[in-house]
Amino acid sequence: MKLKKILLQLGLLLAFVGVGQFVNLTNATAASLPSGSTAVSLTDGQVYQTKSPGTTVDGGSNYYYTTKTYPTIIGVAANGVDATTHRLTTDTTKIYILFSDQIISNGTSYDAVYPAVMTYGGNSVATSMPKSLGSGKTVNMPNSYQEVDVNLSNLASIFSSGGYPKLYVGLQYKAGQMTSDQIASYYFGTFTRDATFKFSTPVTINSTAGSGSVNSSDTVVSGQATPNGTVTLTGLTDSVTTTADSNGDYSFDLAGKSLKQLGSSSTITVTQSNKLGDSDSVTAKVMDTVPLTITPATSSLTVSPDDWDTYIAGKSSSDIANWLASQAGLSVTKQDSTTPLTTGTDGDGLAFDTTDDTSLTGTIAGGTQDVAINASDTAGDKSTTPATISVTRGAGLLQFTTADMGTMVFGNKDGIAVPSQETLIAPGSYQVGISDTRAAESTWSVTASATDMVASDGSGRTLSGHIVYENGSGTKSPLDGDKPVQVASGTRASGTTTTDIAKNWTQNSNSYTGSTSVPAGVYLDANPDIYAVGGAYGYHGTITWALSDAPGNP
Repeated sequence: MKLKKILLQLGLLLAFVGVGQFVNLTNATAASLPSGSTAVSLTDGQVYQTKSPGTTVDGGSNYYYTTKTYPTIIGVAANGVDATTHRLTTDTTKIYILFSDQIISNGTSYDAVYPAVMTYGGNSVATSMPKSLGSGKTVNMPNSYQEVDVNLSNLASIFSSGGYPKLYVGLQYKAGQMTSDQIASYYFGTFTRDATFKFSTPVTINSTAGSGSVNSSDTVVSGQATPNGTVTLTGLTDSVTTTADSNGDYSFDLAGKSLKQLGSSSTITVTQSNKLGDSDSVTAKVMDTVPLTITPATSSLTVSPDDWDTYIAGKSSSDIANWLASQAGLSVTKQDSTTPLTTGTDGDGLAFDTTDDTSLTGTIAGGTQDVAINASDTAGDKSTTPATISVTRGAGLLQFTTADMGTMVFGNKDGIAVPSQETLIAPGSYQVGISDTRAAESTWSVTASATDMVASDGSGRTLSGHIVYENGSGTKSPLDGDKPVQVASGTRASGTTTTDIAKNWTQNSNSYTGSTSVPAGVYLDANPDIYAVGGAYGYHGTITWALSDAPGNP
């Protein structure tokens, strides 16, 4: 009897061991990796870290300790992983979990048990409800990878959030005594970012208010990041994402809206991230400023060559902008105010600037360039929308000051005595004025030609003589010859726009004969056989003056 009892107990013990081996061998046969996936549970610890034994997800709950035995995870795989590091990426849309053993309740039946990929608090990243692993008081784990469809587009946010920057891999379940809004979350491993990773270029924000700050009136946020990287601006009502260019420069154009208008409070943050969820951030303080509005009195200007040389060429962007603002009559007001701001230290410190100065100074004579001008004041307020002035670089004009040169009278008002020999007779007072607003050192020349002098008594008699130009050096040229005679030439002097070419010519009505030295000027060259026209009659003719922008003959 004693021996029989011992054998019976041994038999029971052997039976128990046999059952135990059966349970432990559940899923012992290696499951096949799903198509398109890569195993990640056996790679570098920065990718996937096993939690053994498993436990409740941080911030989650197991609700009344309804479970006494949990399964384990013996494999994790995913699609869209990085080929080098086997890390999850934003391209990952499926994570596969291979469980082992069973989940056994404390007596309450499970309504459903699901594979799960979660963030803090048990918040699922699944895009659809995973297939249930089973229900009842005991649920045996299937011998295959269980698929969880996920959205990891915000992977960088997950890996940088709060004190729990990780993805939890495990299961969730509902049990009888739980309310409809309760679900237990348990995990056996986590995905985390690589804490050793460093971007090639740290992200920065260009300061517009000094000391690393920006203005709440800014409508653009810019800076530097890793070339071609993803950059996100937060701190506004809605986040904004862009891509840095090949040089690493990024810019958030807020479509004319200021940071204040878009909901910024005291700071903004720019974060650069990659597909693996790595990220780094920089934060700038937002200085409370008020947008300025610019109203131009005129939207176009033509700048003379003199003004161009004085106020544009070789000047700084602020010098150019401030001068153009004064010429265009720019009026600047603060938001909700109609009082124009004033310049100078005794006023509002209103100042103007532009980034179009290089384009403007490169404009050729006669060309036009749009110049965007922004305003700021000593309070740190700035314009949100620039005033655009169409600026034409004037070529200037070369012209006579009057279309009618008036009447040139030779001799005195009582007439001219018939000369006994060839005589040069000077006219009375007259002017031949030139206006030249072209660039300094521009050249010009004047020629003159004359018709024959004809008697005014109706006889048609032609004067015996000519209208001539005497150069003051003894050279006398008839103006009624075959071609016009050059009578003056010159070069435009800086600061001088008008010239009277007859100013230094003889205008005294005097007569010159013989070897007498004759001053420069236009004369009537009268012969001794001149026919005298009596009474109020005399001789008349026309002198034609021609102005050219070509240099004169030496």
